[in-house]
Amino acid sequence: MHAPTLTPAGKFRRLSPALRVGAWLLGSVLASLAWCLLLLIAIRPGFEVFVEPARNPLAQNLYLAGTYVILLGGALWTWQRLQGESLRALGLAGDGAGLRVAAGLGLGLASLAALFGLEVGTGLLTWRPDAWAATPWGAIVEVAATAVFFAASEELLFRGFVFQTLRRGFDLPAAMAGSAWLYASVHFMRADVVWHRVALPFFGLFLAGLLLAWLALRTRSIWLGVGLHAGWVALFVLVDRFKLFDYPLATNWLTGGGYPLGGVLGVALLVLLWSALAAARLPAPAPASAARS
Repeated sequence: MHAPTLTPAGKFRRLSPALRVGAWLLGSVLASLAWCLLLLIAIRPGFEVFVEPARNPLAQNLYLAGTYVILLGGALWTWQRLQGESLRALGLAGDGAGLRVAAGLGLGLASLAALFGLEVGTGLLTWRPDAWAATPWGAIVEVAATAVFFAASEELLFRGFVFQTLRRGFDLPAAMAGSAWLYASVHFMRADVVWHRVALPFFGLFLAGLLLAWLALRTRSIWLGVGLHAGWVALFVLVDRFKLFDYPLATNWLTGGGYPLGGVLGVALLVLLWSALAAARLPAPAPASAARS
């Protein structure tokens, strides 16, 4: 008697959670390389774009947008088709998603603004009011929309797909650490990165990833994390794009030198914020079983 033939989904489900995430990541990298090759052929930005991507904003933005679509589309397809899971289990459950996002957005903006205010007040950063006065309102709206897109995408990817997949085979600390490590790593996968210079920013992003994973676990949804993440990204991108501060090189270890959560003060902010959220009574949606009853 022959054993039943497993479908591709059945074979995939026999893999360990780490291998499932690895398979998704490998497929995404290969698809991203194909997208990169297509861009090189179509718009011919020159190979210097790999070491100085800012020299060709069109190629840079198209590559980033395409890569995020590949990562997100691949994760959703893998989660539903291969793993046989529902979208609800990714952290999309619960009523009042808009209010949660808005609350998180306010918290993200307020916490990062407080950090910048402290650094300016202590002379660690130099505020450039002329740069702020020259910032067009249309650009602020664009930055806000971009921040929400990237925050929602990354929360769905790392606190949704990666974290929830790893939870199927690891204990919670390991699943949180694995998702946070991958989240921090993808932010520095560039040819121009000098790793020993970004060790502290990497740790800051790793800690932020741990906090966001804990928040998804605590509230059983990603919505509060989406807002918090979007607030951080919006203010960071606005400051970076319009050069609202001057960063003295000697104090980069404190301020992050352009990575707001990547300096000693940014890490301290994350610890304080985590402590405050742990002490707060955060609302959580009802478990899936209760919601169906």
